[in-house]
Amino acid sequence: MPRSEADLTARIQMLERCCTRLWATLALTLLVGLVSFGLSRTVPNANAQVRTTGEILTVRGLVVVDESGIERIRIGAPLPDPIVQGKRVPRQGQVSGILILDSDGTNGTGMSRTPEGTHS
Repeated sequence: MPRSEADLTARIQMLERCCTRLWATLALTLLVGLVSFGLSRTVPNANAQVRTTGEILTVRGLVVVDESGIERIRIGAPLPDPIVQGKRVPRQGQVSGILILDSDGTNGTGMSRTPEGTHS
């Protein structure tokens, strides 16, 4: 059944409005997704415990990574087991202090103390 030119024009206009709404919905969805992704990367971990008192920041540890995201410095209480040639090696006991890792991922230098206060 042939349609009149006015019917076809009205139908085209309706389809164009529908297409415009779909594009707007897609753009809004992408924008909300990007914003929520960005916020999720900047909001602290819910398990992280950070306290501030005046100008003092209290944390159990701090990790500094390089531009590739590789751990280079770790300050902690307690520290994890040391890395030697890319593998974690068990300690004799818990220590707290500073680990500095070299380009190979091996403990380069650092200072740590056992809970009793002796160097390790």
